[in-house]
Formats: sequence, structure tokens, C-alpha cells
Amino acid sequence: MLFRSLRTYATNQANATTAQLRANSEAISAFGAGQKLSPTEQKTVFNALVATQTRSAIAAGMPEGEAIQAAFGGAARMMIQQTGQVPEAITTRIASRSRSDDPNALAEAAQMDADIRATAGWANHMDTGLSDRGKLVSEIARERAGGADPTPDDFRQVAAEIGKTDMVLLDKRTKEGQLAFGGNPLTDFTPIINIAATPNVIAAYPKLPFQDYKGMLAAVKREPGKYSYASPGNGSITHLMMEMFKLGTQTFMVHVPYRGSGPALTDAVAGQVPLIFDNLPSALPFIKEKRLTALVVAAPQRVPALPDVPTFKELGLESVNRMAYYGIIGPKGLPKDVVDRINAAVRKVVQDPAIRKRIEETGSIIMADTPEAFAKQMREELAVYKDVVAKQKLTLD
Repeated sequence: MLFRSLRTYATNQANATTAQLRANSEAISAFGAGQKLSPTEQKTVFNALVATQTRSAIAAGMPEGEAIQAAFGGAARMMIQQTGQVPEAITTRIASRSRSDDPNALAEAAQMDADIRATAGWANHMDTGLSDRGKLVSEIARERAGGADPTPDDFRQVAAEIGKTDMVLLDKRTKEGQLAFGGNPLTDFTPIINIAATPNVIAAYPKLPFQDYKGMLAAVKREPGKYSYASPGNGSITHLMMEMFKLGTQTFMVHVPYRGSGPALTDAVAGQVPLIFDNLPSALPFIKEKRLTALVVAAPQRVPALPDVPTFKELGLESVNRMAYYGIIGPKGLPKDVVDRINAAVRKVVQDPAIRKRIEETGSIIMADTPEAFAKQMREELAVYKDVVAKQKLTLD
């Protein structure tokens, strides 16, 4: 009965092409056979499961909000049991909800993580996207339950009690070395050459109610915490730059970190996260195809490929108007003659017209500076971002 309902849903979507309907049907068949699913197939099956289970729950008299939440959990459990895979939509939701200031959202994320781990015995070694704050809620709730499974009320109570004291506990963990980074980037490496500086961009899903910077700022100020943004990962330059933006505008958005720009862009283009802060070269193709809308760029002046998009400097946020840098470093203590030879070789390469053109087409600016200039820049950049980390109380979570 369930698979018949799924197939009916997946093969009767409005505005879907014949190829899409066929692909939906094949995804449902693969799921029914317990096969591993591709990311696209996972989304198809998960959406179908959520839709069918939500309808059933509402028909049984459950309130819509509770029905949707129950359907998310039920769909995840079914996919884990059937294919051994956790849907990306679930890990994204857990990541987003567990970084919210709303205790109910935090409790929901901890509950979803617990449900996944109860469903799959191997899940204790798996990253579900739960933040360190969410893990803290889970640990305390389990300790209080004395070995039994915590109830939803247990998670909610702990999440409400933690409130703002969670940062104190996280800071303690960091100082104990559980989250601390070992090493010094200024002394553990030898700077060789900074090749190019690259603009960064905030881009939006095209179907959002705003499609320019002014609209975005008004929306995030009006509804703090409603909008989330994707980044290539915790501690990435665009993560830290968005924290700068939040400081400068006194706004709050939920950070959803990914493992690289690729998966972050995939979900941004699909509308899974409304906003993304990314390096321009990786986001630009999607912007040109109008699958993302550029709102503001971090660059010395407007980017030729995006002449209508303002810079942060134009908008009064010069502190956020920072570029990413791509350079070469070597191991600590690299002999100076080796450093100089590599530096000279790279500088010669970037003078090639074809290579220069390829780099500059992405909006990047060729730097090709000296090892000493690169070392100075590294010191300055580290000081800036360490200040952001301290002010925003960021951790590796």
C-alpha cells in the first residue's frame, strides 16, 4: 500500500516532464528494492514519503505542524531501515535547527538525532549534522534519563535550561582541547606566494520574496533566525565573513555548514537553504544561469560579470568587503632558495595571457607577490578573523 501511494505521488507531480516522472518512478522502485540511492533519488523518495505520511496523519486528525514533523522523522526511519542511508534533507534540518536560538528547535534536532541513532545501530559513528550544542542537550537528557531513552519533553526541558549558558560549556570544552585547533598557521608553514585574490558573494534562491540586498537586509532584520545561509564549512572564509556581516548589521541568520562549496551550492540552487555566502568563481555559473541571484559582492569594485550588484563597501560595510586568497605555502623551514625558485616560477606562469585571462574571467585579481608580502598578509588576515571568532564566540562546531 505504501509503495503504491509513493508511486502515485511521484508520478503525478504537476509541471513535471516525462523524463522527470520516469526518474521518480525509478527512484521509488530502487527504494522498494532496498538499493542505495543517488542524492537526487534520495530527495525524490524522501519528499514522497513526507508527503504521503503527512496526508495520512492529517487525515487521522493530527494538526498540520505536528503531522509534518512526525512525517520527517518517519520518512527518515524508513529510509535508514530500507537503504541504510540518512536523507540529506534530514541532516540539513538537524544542522539548521540545532544552531537556532529557539529551545524548541534545538530540542527537535536532538530528538531527530536520537531517533536516527535508535534506528541504525551503526549511526553512533555517523555525523547527522547535530551541532555541539545539540550534542550537549542530548548528553544531559540521557544522563537524566538514567540510561532510558529521553522523551521529547526531556529534550525540551534541557534545551530550555541551557539557554545562553551553553556557550560557557562550549568554551570550557574548547579550552580542554576537545574542539581546539592544534598548530599555528603563522609559524608552522613557509609562505611562498599569494597567487590571486577572489571576490565573495551572497546569493539567494530565486523564488525568495526578496531579490536584492535591500530586500534581504529588511527580511533578516524583520524576522531574526528565519533565514539560514549555507557556507563551505565551519571556519571557512565566507562563514567568518557572514559573522562579520551579522556584527555589522546587528542581524541573526542560522549557519548551515557543508563539506565544501559543491554540496552547499547544490542545496542553495534547490532551495533547501535560502541563502549562500560563497567564493564568486564557484557560484558565478549558477548566477549566470539565473539559478541563484547575486545580492552583494565583496570586491574592491563592482565585478564586470555582475555590473548591477553592489559591493559591501558601497553599502557601508567596508569591514566585510574582503576577498578570499589562493596561494602556495610550504613546510616549516623550507630553504629560501627553494621558496624563491617556486615564487619565480609561479610569477612567470601567471604572466601567460591565456592563464591570466582564465583567472581574471572569474572576477579574481592576480597578486603574484613576494614571500614577505604574503607572510605579512597572512598575519593581518589571521588577526582580523581571530577577532571575529572571539566576538561571536565561535567554535569548531
